[in-house]
Amino acid sequence: MKELERTCGVLYSSINIPVCICDDTGDILFHYPKMDNLQLPQSFINYCLLDFALQKRDKTHPLVLFLEPSYFIGIAELKESKYLLLGPAVPYQLSKGKIAELQRNEAFGEPLSSLCHLLGTAQVLSYQRFISSLAIAVQVCGGGEINTGDIILCNNRNDSIDKEFTNGVFRMQEQFAFHTPRSYEQALLEGVASGNVDRITQAINEPVTGRIGPMSTDPMRAEKYGFAAIATLLVRAAAKGGMDFDMACSFSDAYCQKMDLLEDVQEINALMLKMVVDFCVQVAHSKKKKGYSPKTRQCCDYIASRLHEDISLTDVASAIGLSTRHLSKKFLSETGMSIVEYIHREKMNEAKALLRHSSHSISDISNYLQYSSQSYFTKKFKSIYGITPRQCREAAE
Repeated sequence: MKELERTCGVLYSSINIPVCICDDTGDILFHYPKMDNLQLPQSFINYCLLDFALQKRDKTHPLVLFLEPSYFIGIAELKESKYLLLGPAVPYQLSKGKIAELQRNEAFGEPLSSLCHLLGTAQVLSYQRFISSLAIAVQVCGGGEINTGDIILCNNRNDSIDKEFTNGVFRMQEQFAFHTPRSYEQALLEGVASGNVDRITQAINEPVTGRIGPMSTDPMRAEKYGFAAIATLLVRAAAKGGMDFDMACSFSDAYCQKMDLLEDVQEINALMLKMVVDFCVQVAHSKKKKGYSPKTRQCCDYIASRLHEDISLTDVASAIGLSTRHLSKKFLSETGMSIVEYIHREKMNEAKALLRHSSHSISDISNYLQYSSQSYFTKKFKSIYGITPRQCREAAE
């Protein structure tokens, strides 16, 4: 339960759409945003679960309700008789008058002030983006992979939903907010999963019509939401390509923290492209290791887990169960480098990531990686990358 609650907290901070987990009786287990006065009303939750049952939905077929005065609520069944409610989100910004009408609605038998407050700050999303968010939310909450085509929309409004979407599309066209082609997004994700840096570079440099649709009425916030969404997709693509999942998550977290400090749209876009290429390079690195024999992979894993320790050839040989001579010969024939050289390269790879994505000083990084002096650390770094650690950090700023 604690893990699910933590996951929902991360999900909410990434997509900024309210997330509620309840049981099959409608009792709230936890809710984000985590404030008592902002929870969905109990009678409203019961209404949503009843509609879910009436529409004969199940674990693989979530439901989206479109309710007065024009907002989405997604309902999905998870494991162990738990339900996910995602929303509210709106197809366009609601006026205070429209929200006030809901406050006077007596259909639910209790005050809807908390729901009205959530609507006043709700994400502006197209229906397609909302159901994509719902599918991702279900998967990360342990409900399995959902095809967006299996999500049905139930329009519980008096007028036509088409009118609302037409108005929303018109506003998007006026602002030139067309979505980027699906093929472009797919090319980036497939490039990352394959570890193909050339393919990624080609996709990035090709001209693309349009841009990502707005996830918020505030341009800077929308850009940051888009960044977080791409980072989440990259973690999945990288893990699919063979990158360690925890490492991919840490990589994503570091980039998101760096992005959060930026206040310029162009800088955020530049960092996003840098993140895509970095993920691709890490996947390529992981794939290369998969071609090694079990003993050599075991050796690589041992080194990777001890980069903040002083590792010797004797330590590695002892852990793997081979003589230093046998291991040295085997490792060199498969990787093209000695174990000592490989240890230095892995430590420098870690150093490069810390220099680019953390605020640790060069001296601290040198100490973390167990180098006897900062000057020796700098010498090894320059021998591998052709630049000093300071130049690497300055280039990333």
